[in-house]
Amino acid sequence: MTGIGARHRAGDGGFTYLEVLVAIAVLAIATTAMASALEQVRMAAADEARAAVAEHLLHDGLAWVRTLPRLDATSPVFGPEDGEAAEEGGDLDEEPEGDTVVDDVDDLLGLIESAPVDRGGTRHGARWSRRWTIESVPLDAPSGPATTGGSTPLLRVLLAVLHDGHEVATASLLLARTP
Repeated sequence: MTGIGARHRAGDGGFTYLEVLVAIAVLAIATTAMASALEQVRMAAADEARAAVAEHLLHDGLAWVRTLPRLDATSPVFGPEDGEAAEEGGDLDEEPEGDTVVDDVDDLLGLIESAPVDRGGTRHGARWSRRWTIESVPLDAPSGPATTGGSTPLLRVLLAVLHDGHEVATASLLLARTP
């Protein structure tokens, strides 16, 4: 067969160059879409894992602070007493090695735990940290501004969990100042 509309000769089963190019383009688009979907799934899984660690560190910290005495009977100082504070990022292991001694809630004032250790003894990587803020607040306005001097009967504990310096989870807790 000859002529303008002829595509194949009788018995010729091959593809035209244009058909091959279209098939390659369709495969390339499908492969790119699949790779993009897989990357989104991987990123979502990483975000979920990061959120789970943040929640664990947050709840671990809040559970721990509930076990601490609310007052230091030997000192009127609000915040860490002399010899108790370490430089920023001190470790809070069960048995501190001269870094930080936390023997009551207000000793956490301003402390940033780098690579925090949870109460089970698991050390989390250097990309993680916990930032503690302890405030003395009036009983009649616990969500209001903090008072100076730490003499009110109520403590507000603010805990932020950070990953690479960005807040991932935060919580607050009110504690009555009892011995």
